[in-house]
Amino acid sequence: MSLLIKNRPFKAYAAGVAFLLLSHFNYGQRVINMLDQISKQRSPISQVDSFNKSGYEILFTSPGEARILFNEAQQIATKNKYWSGLALSLKYKAISYDVQGNANEAIEYYLQALPILEQLKDTIGVARLKNNIGIAYKNLNDYRSANRYYNESIQLKGSVRDIKGVAYGYSNLGELKILQRQYEESLPLFNRAFSILDSLKDESGSATVLSNIGDVYLQMGDYKKSLEYTLRAKKIEELEKNDVNKASSYLQLAKGYYQIGEMQNAESMLDSAEQLATKNSALKDFYKCQLLRVEVLSREGDLKAITKQYEKILTLKDSIASIDDMAETARVREILESKQKEAEIAALKKEFALNKELLRKQQKGTAFGVVIIVLMVCLIILVVSILQLSGTKNRELKSKMEERDKAIEEAMESNRLKTVFMGTLSHEVRTPLQGIQGIVELMEIPQLSEAQRQEYLRIIKRRAIDLQNVIESLLDMASIETGRVVANPVRIDLHDVIHEIYHQELLTIGLHRTKVTYQLHNQLPIGSYADMDPQHLKQVLINLFTNATKFTRQGSIEVISAVQGDNFIIKVVDSGIGIKPENLKTIFEPFRQEDEGLNRSAGGMGLGLTICKRFVALWGGEITASANEEIGSTFYFTIPMASV
Repeated sequence: MSLLIKNRPFKAYAAGVAFLLLSHFNYGQRVINMLDQISKQRSPISQVDSFNKSGYEILFTSPGEARILFNEAQQIATKNKYWSGLALSLKYKAISYDVQGNANEAIEYYLQALPILEQLKDTIGVARLKNNIGIAYKNLNDYRSANRYYNESIQLKGSVRDIKGVAYGYSNLGELKILQRQYEESLPLFNRAFSILDSLKDESGSATVLSNIGDVYLQMGDYKKSLEYTLRAKKIEELEKNDVNKASSYLQLAKGYYQIGEMQNAESMLDSAEQLATKNSALKDFYKCQLLRVEVLSREGDLKAITKQYEKILTLKDSIASIDDMAETARVREILESKQKEAEIAALKKEFALNKELLRKQQKGTAFGVVIIVLMVCLIILVVSILQLSGTKNRELKSKMEERDKAIEEAMESNRLKTVFMGTLSHEVRTPLQGIQGIVELMEIPQLSEAQRQEYLRIIKRRAIDLQNVIESLLDMASIETGRVVANPVRIDLHDVIHEIYHQELLTIGLHRTKVTYQLHNQLPIGSYADMDPQHLKQVLINLFTNATKFTRQGSIEVISAVQGDNFIIKVVDSGIGIKPENLKTIFEPFRQEDEGLNRSAGGMGLGLTICKRFVALWGGEITASANEEIGSTFYFTIPMASV
């Protein structure tokens, strides 16, 4: 659990979200008023400081509007060579992108601020900035870079005796190891962090680290040690009166007690966790409590209680978005059905035992013993047959359950992807519209210089292009899905067409990546003819090139064309962050992205590669990808040669 996130009260967070929704439309006018008031200040330095301060006040509730103020601070600071003010505006600008989940842009601005702070010899500022860069890389799943910046931050903090900062750095490294499932390596880091925070009497930080250690041991299966550390965390949290942290600790304790079979303690901790989750309006924690309670009841074998608990879970599950919780719900259902079968078999066994005892008594005093024995043998055969049939039915039921679970998982995954897509679409449409709306309001300010107006017009144009790209992607996908896309093939010379697309379209896309080099290796001879729709070829190359620029902050992007047998082959090769091997199988599916949801680091809706695949199929080609995480990726597609 993050030292920062775990201590954020749930109600405060909810209140912040509500405030954001209620006040969003007032920010345009508020920013205009801020610009007007601050611009009246005579000193450029005070203007920069005021822009940075005012922007920071709305940074976490309205990062887009705050960025307008940071842009003003950046321009004035640059013009007047006010380097510390410039570094701060760049840092705040980076944080604004971090808040919006755009880690790529955040890193760009962090890296712009870094050399300025280094030149100013602001060691503590550099250390904190490197820690922020590490967090951004962690959010991109670039653990190697995150590890590097975390370690550099710790070294710098140590050099200026920022002991608490060093402890937080060790804790960040520990969390990084957990994400990589390197539990053994995380423990020494957490222990160092705790040792420092405990010596500094930082009770809240110490409790969080202890809880993290307890969680590590829980994942490793060492339940006694997990309980030991979590109990220590709980003791501190109770003194601190931190109900949010206590709820998590109680739930963690309940899991530990359950695993070692101390059911009374498990139920007690579970009751406490459930009460606090209810008090804190923490629906997700409350749901996890209900799931664990089924596990506890299954040990007691109370079928009626398990059934009632499962019904309670079903009323909650639609409010929970996590796919992991859905999977856990399916597992709980298996527990319920298994217990129902066990109860049926137990009832048969009980009936068999009663009849056996009755037979024993009757054998002593009745002349019909032999007859009864025969009847009992028949009954035994019947019971055994029922048990065998029950076993067969269980196997059939298990098979059907597995098929049904697979169908449920597929449906859940489909619904999840649709939910992610709708959230992404909302974000991708709203972001440029809000940007345009805010800039238009700013352009009404009479004091704006011509240079500022031109800059704002440039931003509006860029946002309009972003919006146009979103709409075109949706229209392309809709046409493909409804079968309305028709290829209009003409004979083209690929050598000339690729050269034209590269210089007129692709290089324009990559202008904002100043640390990336671009190259075209057109190895096709003049007269390399193909029968295809050139607009489809252009769209495929634009989509692949745009994708490469999103994930390549520095290095190179190459477009390579060559002859391969009876086909032409075109490659787009980048040296970016690469793709996880397990994601290569699904990246051409609709709505799929390397990092999904509203916290994704790169923009887009996950349709670009799907559109590429459909267009390539129209002209009879194939498209594939190869990649290694952290090394880069290659997308290549084929085009059949024109028949003579």
